[in-house]
Amino acid sequence: MKRIVFTLLMVLGIAIQCFSVQYELCVVTRNLNLRATPFSDGEIICVMPAGSYVVVSEFEHVKFAEGYVSVLYIDEDISGYASSSYLKFVKNIETDENGVLDKVGVSEGLDPEIEITNDSNRDITVRINGKSFPFAPGQVMTITCEAGTVNILASSPGVIPYTAKDYVEENALYTWRFFIETRYR
Repeated sequence: MKRIVFTLLMVLGIAIQCFSVQYELCVVTRNLNLRATPFSDGEIICVMPAGSYVVVSEFEHVKFAEGYVSVLYIDEDISGYASSSYLKFVKNIETDENGVLDKVGVSEGLDPEIEITNDSNRDITVRINGKSFPFAPGQVMTITCEAGTVNILASSPGVIPYTAKDYVEENALYTWRFFIETRYR
């Protein structure tokens, strides 16, 4: 029995090491303006109602002017800036460090290419190293990026985003089929 438990703990230990925290889920504590720029006079994109959720990158803890941070408003799947004074930490969102990309061949050029398929029935946005790519249901798109580490954040309105970190090589072709997994709390 001890051997089985130890083996299970070793497997769980390995799985835990493959994740890191780069994002935080926060709740909006009062109606809050989502702005186009990190300033109190910045254009208002929308008003996020109290109780709604946003994702804040841990890299954004260096606040912009006037205490603003860069956020992803989950209900609408839009990015902007909000005052950190009205955000309350809920939990960390783990980043999958195992990678999600499958290397399948050679790219047409020197830069790596990633062919992404939206295998869901929802609109999604995939952000690769901060650049956004919207996908309609069933859409396939090939994205060219620089070789090296890629940070991936995939989101859809009302869904807690999925985050991953992967490494892509020069002159390589990768694929990723995106789907939404439903979990009940």
